Amino acid sequence: MDILNNQALASASMDQDSTAEKGLVEQGFTLIELMIVIAIIGILAAIAIPQYAAYVRTAEATTAATDFHQAVTSVASAQAQAQTGVSATLPNYSTTATTLPGTDGATLKVSATTISSSTGDVTVTLGAPKSTGVQKDLDSMLNSQTGTTGFTGGAGTAKITANGSVSYNGSSASSSTSTSTTSGS
Repeated sequence: MDILNNQALASASMDQDSTAEKGLVEQGFTLIELMIVIAIIGILAAIAIPQYAAYVRTAEATTAATDFHQAVTSVASAQAQAQTGVSATLPNYSTTATTLPGTDGATLKVSATTISSSTGDVTVTLGAPKSTGVQKDLDSMLNSQTGTTGFTGGAGTAKITANGSVSYNGSSASSSTSTSTTSGS
């Protein structure tokens, strides 16, 4: 019986050798290959995720700054138009703080949405976003764009006078965003 078992084992061993010679080897990945791939993905993620977060933060701050400047420009234009005797309505803005989409919770408020020659000064207020990272980026953007240092915590104001001149956070820096400036006589 032992002889038959030995012959059967030898025959099975020969069959395995012949399949290996024919190229029918088991396929798959070794453990070390999988570990190398996982390590590479981990390294890429460690670099990409913080960069992506910074990109999103900058995009949110840029959106808030752009919306703020658009409101200031609209009000300055309406103020200049009101000096010619034409009243203007700003339907895209509100006298209550409205959350700006895509800005991490920043808000925008305009003190008057109907502007006439008797309106006087109009204030545009930017409320701070939730994230301190977005606040810092927004402060940096607005301070460099307006030539002031008054924006802190991602919040600030712009006061547009009846003649269309703009001051930010009480500073006397004039704005390059006002579309036209006329002097009242």
